[in-house]
Amino acid sequence: MFLYILLLSLLTASFLSVTYFILTLLFGVVWYVLYAFGAYRLFQKAGITGWLAWIPIVNEYFTYKIAWNSEAFIVEAFSNFIAGFRNSSGNKKFIAILFSFVTLVINFIFSQKLAKAFGKSQLFGLGLFFFQPVFIMLLGYGDAEYYGQQ
Repeated sequence: MFLYILLLSLLTASFLSVTYFILTLLFGVVWYVLYAFGAYRLFQKAGITGWLAWIPIVNEYFTYKIAWNSEAFIVEAFSNFIAGFRNSSGNKKFIAILFSFVTLVINFIFSQKLAKAFGKSQLFGLGLFFFQPVFIMLLGYGDAEYYGQQ
C-alpha cells in the first residue's frame, strides 16, 4: 500500500511539473508573439524595418531607440544582467536586488516615453508598463502616430 501511494504521489508530482512547465512555456511564447506583432507595426510607423521586431534583443534595442535612446537600452540590459544574480548571497545579493530596482525604474520611464512618442497619455504609459504586449499592439495597430522622441 505504501509503495502504491508513493508511486501515485510521484506520478502526480511529475504530471503537475510537466503541466506547469508547458503552460509557462506557452504563456511566454504567446506573450512574445503578441509583442512582436505589435512591434512590427510600431517599427513601421517609426520608419524602421518591421521584421526587426521578430529578433529578440534587437527589437528591444530599436524600441528603446524609438522612445528614448540606445544608451538607455544598454544601461537597462546591464542592470538586468546584474539583477540576474539575485540567488547569490551576501553583498552580491544586495547589489542584484538594487539593480532589479534600477531596471524597474528604467522600464517605467521607458514606458512613459514610448507612450509620449506616440502621443498617448501617462495612463497609457502605465498600461505599457504592466501589459506591454497588449499596449504595444494597441500602439501598432491603433490610430497612434509616431511623433518622435519627446
